[in-house]
Amino acid sequence: MKTLQIYLADLKELLEGRDFVSARTLLKELSPIDLADGWDHFDADERVAIFRLSTRQKAMQLFEELESEQQAALVGSLQRQDAQELLSDLDPSETSRMMRDLPQPLVRQFNSIMKKGGQ
Repeated sequence: MKTLQIYLADLKELLEGRDFVSARTLLKELSPIDLADGWDHFDADERVAIFRLSTRQKAMQLFEELESEQQAALVGSLQRQDAQELLSDLDPSETSRMMRDLPQPLVRQFNSIMKKGGQ
């Protein structure tokens, strides 16, 4: 979290200014753990941008570090294709943990996304 505190204002400014190239470069300096620890400092749009600007590996690590409610909110904010890719890439034990902690309507929505992604 200490590293994120150093870069937080800059990252938020870059995202607000839609300077995604610079934001992607800055994200390389931050660990997924730091991003997950500071997740509440970002609004929904910033969270989606951070997730999409991260490398696939870092995005998966970030997702796995988030609390179940944060994971659900992020998946709900992603476009359907992004959500399908994310859910299909998750470790089965991580998927089970996430689903166990979610309300049933959200579990049904995720199951629907995963089924459509597997077709």
